[in-house]
Amino acid sequence: PDGSFWQSTGAVSPFSSTNNTPLSHADREERYSESYRFQGGTDLTYNPTKELSFKTSVGTYYLSREDRTFIRSEARKDGDINSATITTANTLDILWENTMNYKKSFGNHNFNGLLGFTVQGNSVNGSQQIGYNFPSDDFTTLNQAAYFDQAPALPVNVKTGLVSYLGRINYDYKGKYIATASLRTDESSIFGPGNRRGWFPAFSAGWNIASESFMKGSKKWLESLKLRASYGETGNNRITPFSYLDLLFRSNYVFGEGTGQVSPGQSPNNVVTFGSDITWETTQSTNIGLDVGLFKNKVQFSLEYYRSITDKLLLQQAQQAITGSDSFWTNNGKIRNEGFEIEFTSNNIGTKDFNWTTSLNVATNRNKLLKLGGDEPYLFNYGERSEIYASIVGQPYVQFFGYKTAGVWNSQDEANAAVASGQTSVLQGYFAAGGVKLQDVNGDNKIDLNDRVIMGSPFPDFTWGLTNTIRYKKFDLNILMQGSQGGQLINGDLFYNESKRQNKRYIENRWVSPANPGDGKTPYFTNGIAADLLLTDYGVESASYAYLRNVILGYTLPAKALKKYKISSLRLYASVDNVFFITGSSYRGINPEARLTSASYASPVVSGYQRGGFPVNRTYTFGLDFNF
Repeated sequence: PDGSFWQSTGAVSPFSSTNNTPLSHADREERYSESYRFQGGTDLTYNPTKELSFKTSVGTYYLSREDRTFIRSEARKDGDINSATITTANTLDILWENTMNYKKSFGNHNFNGLLGFTVQGNSVNGSQQIGYNFPSDDFTTLNQAAYFDQAPALPVNVKTGLVSYLGRINYDYKGKYIATASLRTDESSIFGPGNRRGWFPAFSAGWNIASESFMKGSKKWLESLKLRASYGETGNNRITPFSYLDLLFRSNYVFGEGTGQVSPGQSPNNVVTFGSDITWETTQSTNIGLDVGLFKNKVQFSLEYYRSITDKLLLQQAQQAITGSDSFWTNNGKIRNEGFEIEFTSNNIGTKDFNWTTSLNVATNRNKLLKLGGDEPYLFNYGERSEIYASIVGQPYVQFFGYKTAGVWNSQDEANAAVASGQTSVLQGYFAAGGVKLQDVNGDNKIDLNDRVIMGSPFPDFTWGLTNTIRYKKFDLNILMQGSQGGQLINGDLFYNESKRQNKRYIENRWVSPANPGDGKTPYFTNGIAADLLLTDYGVESASYAYLRNVILGYTLPAKALKKYKISSLRLYASVDNVFFITGSSYRGINPEARLTSASYASPVVSGYQRGGFPVNRTYTFGLDFNF
């Protein structure tokens, strides 16, 4: 209560080495954010004839934001000095769209054609100042800082543009036969000259079988039966702008003897090597679907099969450090995704005062890496704790790779007996009581790199959603559930929770002594392979979950009671988001959907890592909807 818990002079100090407490963060860090946002648009439509129309529209989005942070002395670590940071950022998006639409019918033949031209511009600029060592925690303005960071993460000044041309034609005959063809071309400034333009065609067709004369006998129970198919290509340019250039970035240089003098300067981007030939990533998608409506659409069913090939995959591929960069941009990858999507809707009960509708959807996906580029049929990418993400041709394009565990060394005698039998290990400190015991997969009595295997994959077997909507007179209730089954994640929080922060679940289960072995699989953190735990399946956990995602209860007031107030409708409602969730038995985190998205995990072939995720927020909302 007196604050001594986090003070280094108190009886209890949480600092140890680099530790800190959430309470210290909350009470000793001041954060303020101010933003101004503008979003607007206008459009003009001109109809020179009944069949022809022209529309032009302009949309603008502007965001100006300033973030200020002051971190007091010893807020995070014993002896730390105070600091202040001011970050400003301005974003401007402008979209100009022009379309010409033509509609014409010849008897039962209906045509609809569209031509379009769009221009999109984006501008982002920002700056950052960081000051250190203020004379007192009561002085928080930057002019009181003793010195400043010479090379902050910002400033940034990036402008990008996209110019697009598109055309589309639709045709239908009596609503029975439907066909669409389109072509779009985009030119992006993100890529270099000669590689900026991409061409993306699409085709689709549908057959309303229920409208055929030979289906008349089924009208009593069959409301609709439609077969559809489509093929289309889309492009992806979501990479760091101007990655085709060898850019210079602000960097610090040290001159002089001893600690020297820090001076700001410029240096090439030494993290990712530029790729002058990179261009659009393309995805070719094929879909075949069947839609069925039964008993006046009281029962509806939809089944769809999809298959997509992503070619010229944009990814950062690792390279030898001798090159001066960790990775380089490539267009070499090729991935196939395929699966089914099923949707079922049923009007279970429908009366004058009571109605109950249920909707269920299930989706599956299987993917395979078809091509990687380079001489090797595999690629290893590494995360922040050197955990390995394997991309192997012919297998799912992201898989966790490492050692399989076999419990813990229950005693030093057990570990010594393994050594006496001739077993060896490349891992330092491996043969220690309470440490993780690894499987000798290839049976050569050595624990080395050759014993590493596939430990799991972040991709679920299927995802699902279930919605129930109930209406009783003027009351309405909507319940949404969602879930994901199968797939795994790497729990990076174990590196922290099972050491410095002494997580309760870890303490209760960990090995203490031969007489107190815990659950037989949780190690004592200072023994065994310690920081290498994330190189084993000990950190691989179930990513399955089921949520009661949302519950909404509403009441619509009778129209007669509102008429004298000139209100046509008024509905009161209350909702709760994330009511509860359940997870797989092996999951030890607090949010099964959280994933780290820092620079180390920006590549599409590096995913499934969780660390520092925020707890699932339960949100309560009360509101009203009304119309005059």
